[in-house]
Amino acid sequence: MEEIQMKKQGLLASLGLALLMVVIVGCGNDPTGTGESVGDSFFSTITKSPTYGQMYVHSMWTRQSGSASYECGGQVFNNTDHDSLVSGGAMVVSGRSADERFPGSYLTMKVPLFGSVTTWSLSGNSSTGIPAVMDSMYVPSEIRILSPNVKTVSRSQDLTIQWNVDPNNDLVKIQVRDATEPTGTPTGQQYNWNLVVPDNGSYTVSSSVLSNIPTDGLAVVTLTRGESKTIGTTHKFHIYGYTSAADAYRLTQ
Repeated sequence: MEEIQMKKQGLLASLGLALLMVVIVGCGNDPTGTGESVGDSFFSTITKSPTYGQMYVHSMWTRQSGSASYECGGQVFNNTDHDSLVSGGAMVVSGRSADERFPGSYLTMKVPLFGSVTTWSLSGNSSTGIPAVMDSMYVPSEIRILSPNVKTVSRSQDLTIQWNVDPNNDLVKIQVRDATEPTGTPTGQQYNWNLVVPDNGSYTVSSSVLSNIPTDGLAVVTLTRGESKTIGTTHKFHIYGYTSAADAYRLTQ
């Protein structure tokens, strides 16, 4: 594995981005993108209760790259306020060890297993008061956008997205966002729509959604599915396993 060189601040930023993706994934299932989460096991569990840390695995595929990137990591805190990182010992997910780059934070680019039950463990550290924890959880199979495989779509027509189904998973989140390069001074937040739907392999995005993005604008469609669980007794930890796929479409009239 190629060593990843980064400073403490950079690693925190990287871990924060991974957790931010979980927060974004949990935004809700409202067609307007403004509603509350439906409360299923993955899309609404982030920091609902105080924890002593989190562990996660994530895969992100884009059609533009033609491949997926992988991340596995976590953080351990000395209290539930999440204000201080402490050493929690060795972290292992499905046999893959995460490197402790500085006390309490882990990051590795080794590929975790998807589409299977994975074992999660933290060896603990008596000097920092962190006990050992171990549990297992199913991590959904990696998601891919199967169609449309085109570069442009019409903003005045419905867009049917198809993906590979995981029969052991229930829900997928669809996000459509405006990734158009702003010209001049932006006048407000760019459009961001999301909806949680059954993992049945197909959903048709209405033209009323696409029409919120300008002609010749860039619409990025992202699909995400995942699972989460709270483990531990006196010291509780959140574990997350999630997978995303994205494609970009230039909009014609």
